[in-house]
Amino acid sequence: MAVEFEWEPLGVYTRFSGFITANELVHSVEEIQSDTRFDDIRYVINDLLNVSGFELSAEALTDVAILHHGGHRTSPYFKIVLISADGYLVKTIRNIHKFPHLASCQIEVFSTVADARAWLKNWPDLNNANNWKRLRF
Repeated sequence: MAVEFEWEPLGVYTRFSGFITANELVHSVEEIQSDTRFDDIRYVINDLLNVSGFELSAEALTDVAILHHGGHRTSPYFKIVLISADGYLVKTIRNIHKFPHLASCQIEVFSTVADARAWLKNWPDLNNANNWKRLRF
């Protein structure tokens, strides 16, 4: 798997390619959340359009959920946007919402980068710095 992180003023754009293993997925979340910029971001875009295959185990999804819960405590306003045209992957991601203990933040799925960016652009709190109320623990 190849993963590229592109930090933007209000978030991070992550581009995946190749085959993604469960460990690589977990590591990508750890890398973002351990960066000093993480506390101030409002979104994480995960572009999965160039992924040739993936391994998603229940254990890996639980590990990612645990990381998201921890990340949500330091950056409670970030949203996760996933971009994929893979029907099985999209269904798996959307099924996470059926298990509240796995979802700590809003997760949206789109089939194109343009749709994802348009959704973020229309999210009022992202575009109004006065609404950025910070919680620190």
